[in-house]
Parts: sequence; structure tokens; C-alpha cells
Amino acid sequence: PLAGGLGLFSLVGAVAGVSDVPLLVEVAERTPAIDPFDEVDHWLLDFGRDLGRIEVLWDGEDEVFAVTTIDEPDGVADFDNALEALGLYADDPVWRSGLRSVLRARIREQLHGFFLLDPDSGALGPDSVRIQLHFDGDAGLPSAASQTAAGWSRIAVGGDDPDPGPDGKTFFGRAEIDWHNTVANDDTKPWLGIFTTSFVRFVMANPLTAALVSSYAPAAGGKPFGSMPGDLDLLDPNLDPQALPAGDHKARALEFAFILKFYGLAVAAVTAHEMGHSLGLVQPGLPPYGLLAGIAPAPWIEVAVDDAHIDTAGFNLMQPGSSFSLTDALTGTPGFGAANLGYLRRTLIVLVP
Repeated sequence: PLAGGLGLFSLVGAVAGVSDVPLLVEVAERTPAIDPFDEVDHWLLDFGRDLGRIEVLWDGEDEVFAVTTIDEPDGVADFDNALEALGLYADDPVWRSGLRSVLRARIREQLHGFFLLDPDSGALGPDSVRIQLHFDGDAGLPSAASQTAAGWSRIAVGGDDPDPGPDGKTFFGRAEIDWHNTVANDDTKPWLGIFTTSFVRFVMANPLTAALVSSYAPAAGGKPFGSMPGDLDLLDPNLDPQALPAGDHKARALEFAFILKFYGLAVAAVTAHEMGHSLGLVQPGLPPYGLLAGIAPAPWIEVAVDDAHIDTAGFNLMQPGSSFSLTDALTGTPGFGAANLGYLRRTLIVLVP
């Protein structure tokens, strides 16, 4: 808060060798009419979508996978089909239940972090984004009709991008863009949501990661996690793979921990990205009518991208998929950029022109 209270302020930054340009900042009362989060937003993540099944073919000579979707529901959630294709989902029902629980918990914890919620409970704090996250199957969920009546938004996690580009590339997700967060959003339509089959395709198309998962993927004759003696121990949250004696089990434990960490992070990051679109990100233009997107050239931009995204330095959650790299995932910590987080936390209001 500025000492002068409400009003129009002129700020000037003097930098050696750079002409100082005044920046006008208006400090005003945040009224419900301009507040995108005047009420807490409730979001339900639905992991049960079943639009088809995944077919994976392995070319052992060239050591490459081919991943396609057969548009025939098979009674298995698309989210689970993706885990099975990667070799994370053996037939053992105890393993499947345990892995699903562990993975969902990791995704939930990551999302809590992105939106500055309490890591464990997801409760709102003074600095949190005013949203509450719910997963299908959570205890005490209201009925679907009650959720709709209360204005809950929804997003599906699972399935494939039904509209690949001319080069055959598929998106990791799509969502409704809701400038200023004015309505409840339904991102469970078949062409919206988080496309976990695209994650499978991305992993299996990269020579480095394809070589890793070939040891576990059923299509390559691998031994899926959950199918070997001792695998159930890998789901123990207190297990330290580094403390295990050297051998095949330790190697398998280390690889499982690596895959689980980055797969959970990928799902959480793309979910936060697509939710961000439906919460009002990223408006093009300068404040107070935009959030610095769609302006090129500009010193805060790494690469110019379309208006609904912004590619700033670091692993920004609202950068487009075309800006994503494995290096980002392996070396960076994703998060919302400063201007986007200011909007989500209601300290930077975007006005309707």
C-alpha cells in the first residue's frame, strides 16, 4: 500500500544510462464490479473421463514408439490408460489403487503450491489465490447438480487432443478463455481439458525418455511397475531409494521415483495452465487493460507468442507448449509469473476496456 492512499501516482525509476520514463499507477478501491475473485472459485478435477483407448506400437529395431488413440471407450479412465501405456500401471488391483492415490496426492499438492494454498489441506491463507480445489471421489463432495447450482467450474484430466496441428503435434491441454473470470467454466468437454495421452506421446517420441520407459512399457515387452516382487514398497512415502542396497531393485526404485515426480509435475503444471486461462489469463496489452502479453518486442519477453500466453524468463506456467522443453522440466521450478500472480491474487486488476 502506498502512503498516499487512493489516487493516481507517477513513479520514476532512474537507471544509469537509461532515460527515466514516468509510470502512472492508479491505486483504487477494489469493488465487486472489477474484482475477478470477489467470491471463492470452486474447481472440480475429474479424472474419470473415458473417450477412447491408447494403442502403442514399438519398433525394436529403431527403438521408437508410435502412439495413437482409438476413439472407442473401453470402460477404463483415459487417465489410467496413459499410466498403463507408460508402464506405471500393472494388472495388480492393489498396485493400481495405491499408485492412483499417490499420484493424485502429488498432483493436488503441486496445485496447492501453484495457487499458494496450504500444501496439505488446500485451505486459503492471506496470500492465496481465492480458489478451492476438489478431486472426483473426495469425501463429502456435493452432488453434481449442487455443484452446478453453486457455480463450480470443472476440468477433465485424461484423453487425447482431438484436433492435432498440420504437423501432427498435439496440445497438452485446452480450456475456455474467460477474461476477467466472469462465469463458471466447463472444461470437461471432449475437446477441452488435460490431454494425458499427449504426455505419453511426448515422452515416447523423445529418444532419451523413450529408452527409459521401454524397460517398463508393455508395448516394448517391459516389466510394468507393480508387476515385480517388492514393487509395492515403492509406494511407501517414507521410502528413500538412495538408502536401498545396490542392485536391480534400487535402480528400479530410483527410476520409479523419477518418473512419478515428473509425470505428476507435468499433469499439475498443465492443469494450472489451463485453469489459468479459464480464470482470466493472459490478457494482451499493458495494464490496466492487459497483463503484458501480446507485446513484441518487449524486454520482459523471451519469445513472442500469441495473445493468451506469455513467455517470460524461467519456467512460467502461462508460457505456451511451444516454449516448453525437457530442460525446463528437469532444471526449473514452474510458477505463475509476477504479473499473472498479481492478477490471481487481486493486487493487479485488469479493467474491461
